[in-house]
Amino acid sequence: MNKLAEACGFFKEMTEKGLIPDTISYTTLIAGFSRTGDMKKAWALFNLMQQRGSSPDVVTYTCLIDGFCKSHRMDLASSLVEEMIRNNITPNVVTYTCLIDGFCKSQRMDLASSLVDEMNRNNINPDVVTYNCLIDGFCKSQRMDLASLLVDEMIRNNITPNVVIFTTLMAGYRRLGDFEKAHNLFIEMKKSGILPDDRTPGLHAGENN
Repeated sequence: MNKLAEACGFFKEMTEKGLIPDTISYTTLIAGFSRTGDMKKAWALFNLMQQRGSSPDVVTYTCLIDGFCKSHRMDLASSLVEEMIRNNITPNVVTYTCLIDGFCKSQRMDLASSLVDEMNRNNINPDVVTYNCLIDGFCKSQRMDLASLLVDEMIRNNITPNVVIFTTLMAGYRRLGDFEKAHNLFIEMKKSGILPDDRTPGLHAGENN
């Protein structure tokens, strides 16, 4: 509910009663501050937990990485991944997806794509969210050819494109003025039994012939 003041109050009460916060306790607060963009407090808690003998795990790191990505601090997010690896903590699909999304939103599609290659080398399979981040990035970079290739790759990997994928592709084609391809995707989406949601772009006048 983003009521971080109340959460911190309970955290303080825990310690006053002699209860020792564990990794999950710290990570919960770090996740809250990261989600609300207060990375200064999230970082302070991250340092505090280590000073008090609690070891961050993959979830702790991923929460921080996601927060720094959303704050456009890709330098700090990348350095945390390097720190994880030094500490023998393996990044998972969520960790990589947060980084990929951050680089896509920064229009660094080269780095986003290299992370997918790294995932494959580490036998970590991209999921539908990973693909959506990449497809969205290529669509906004007007590289619809690469976005379409990623959809083909998804299908080869037995990952079914969802309404978000279709919506992202349709929006990309519409930005380029290719309403025919957007319309064909809309038809394909419905034939696949996927219902449009409130983010799916409406058909252009005359498109539904």
